[in-house]
Amino acid sequence: MLFAAGAVLGVVSTGAARQRTIPEFDWVQTNEDRIAVYEEGSDPNIGLEPSSIRLIASLDKVLLYIGHRSGTNDVCVAAIFASAGGTASISCGESGVTSQLGDDLWVSVGPEDVIVGGPVPAGLEPRRLSSSVTVYTAP
Repeated sequence: MLFAAGAVLGVVSTGAARQRTIPEFDWVQTNEDRIAVYEEGSDPNIGLEPSSIRLIASLDKVLLYIGHRSGTNDVCVAAIFASAGGTASISCGESGVTSQLGDDLWVSVGPEDVIVGGPVPAGLEPRRLSSSVTVYTAP
């Protein structure tokens, strides 16, 4: 009887975990998902698990990627600033993350039903880039 209860709880737990996933990680990885610009002499995967990296958008000299921190399932957002020689800014969280990329540029990555990171400043306009990624900019 304990085994059956454990099996049922496992199914319920797995189902809940599946609801809170990042669908972009289910996309088939393409050549575009490889980090094209990175700081000379640094890790070309910028600390992300290579098979998890997905390009989300190119925004005014900023390439936006998501991925898992190397060796973990932590969700990370990585911004590569092409104008700064490929300097990367990476923020990670257990199930999602919100990060400031510039004065009036914030990004949030996470399942829609999960509040991630800290609050985004008032007055910034949200724009959905993909199922789990929203960028916030000044109007």
